[in-house]
Amino acid sequence: MPERIHLIPAGEFCGRDGRGPYRLDADAVLAAFAAQAVAIPIDYEHQSIHTADNGQPAPAAGWIEALEARADGLWGKVVWTDRARAYLTGHEYRYLSPVFEHFADGRVIALDSVALVNQPNLTLTALNRRQDPLSPSPEGASKMTQQNSEAAKADDLKTLAAAPQFAAMKKALTLGDAAPLEDVFVAVNARLAELTLLKSEHARIAALYNAEQALKKKAAEDTAIEAAKAAHKISPASEESSRLMYRASPDAFAKFIESQPVILPGAQTSSHTQEQPPKAESKNPLLADAEARSQRVLS
Repeated sequence: MPERIHLIPAGEFCGRDGRGPYRLDADAVLAAFAAQAVAIPIDYEHQSIHTADNGQPAPAAGWIEALEARADGLWGKVVWTDRARAYLTGHEYRYLSPVFEHFADGRVIALDSVALVNQPNLTLTALNRRQDPLSPSPEGASKMTQQNSEAAKADDLKTLAAAPQFAAMKKALTLGDAAPLEDVFVAVNARLAELTLLKSEHARIAALYNAEQALKKKAAEDTAIEAAKAAHKISPASEESSRLMYRASPDAFAKFIESQPVILPGAQTSSHTQEQPPKAESKNPLLADAEARSQRVLS
């Protein structure tokens, strides 16, 4: 009685009924098994799936208590029931059929259950390998898996070649519609190399451009501040705050400076609105009175 059983083949594989291709993600299956923390049941003819429809019991033939990833796929450590041992030693059952979960792209991510069957859909190491003429040798199983993988890749290439995006890519690369995949591959690699070089040059040029723009901004700031100082619109003490105002908005700074009064020496300010016209000089009252009497005599 085998204590280790082959559950899912490695790499890409298809079922005998044409379903697939599938691809084993051993890490995902092992993680799912560890997360559920319960043994995986082995039943007869997938009865645990059909029991809700036919009302028949679904006794276990065994329990998978551990999983292991090997070069040829996923294996499990199993504890068999006495009845299953009798079926297997009597050659009444010879094969296994796993029930697994997979994504739309065929990636197998979890193992739900396994069944003892006599008409398996997958090519797995048989439970009775010596007496099983239908079970391939490890070399044959590996060869079949490789053939399935190559067939799946060929189908993928056909699908890619027929896709409208592939035709658009040929046009963008200035290749003819009949260009083989090899020419497309070479052209794409060449274009990617050009883009990599352009990306590197863009980073260098962007650094130079940003440095030049920073120098221009600093020169414009210095010019505006020096002009305001020459016009006596800002004092040395307010130069730093004036620079901050300019950096925030050069236009707002220009309007602010235009409205500022001229700062005279001694921190005094002056503007035409504050200046008053000179007052007339007052005359001596005695002279004014004498002048008035003289004008009366003459008249």
